[in-house]
Amino acid sequence: MLTLNIIHGQFAVCQLKSWPTPTLKEEFFFVSKTDREISVVCEVDHMPADVISCDKPWRAMRVEGVLDFSLVGVLAGIANTLAVEGISIFAISTYDTDYILVKSDSLDSSVIALRSAGYEVIVID
Repeated sequence: MLTLNIIHGQFAVCQLKSWPTPTLKEEFFFVSKTDREISVVCEVDHMPADVISCDKPWRAMRVEGVLDFSLVGVLAGIANTLAVEGISIFAISTYDTDYILVKSDSLDSSVIALRSAGYEVIVID
């Protein structure tokens, strides 16, 4: 059984004009850059100034523990469980684990769906 921890706070998913300069004091600040865009996921209170577009508020859940790269279907299982309930996700992976963001108004429904599917979902502060 996988455990997901609900992370305290609300998050924003933003597209930026230029590369941000995070202070690295933020607990959560995800940056990605491609040939087409620069995106950042951060707490709403720490949004960069040069935002082109932004979607908020989101809530984040972290898959507890360090996930081995050989594991298959971790995100798929979570995504499918939430998709059946009509809940959209924004997923982020780090070296150690995965993060699943859902719109704030879908958090309660997400918790119910995930628990019904056998996931343990807990709140951390």
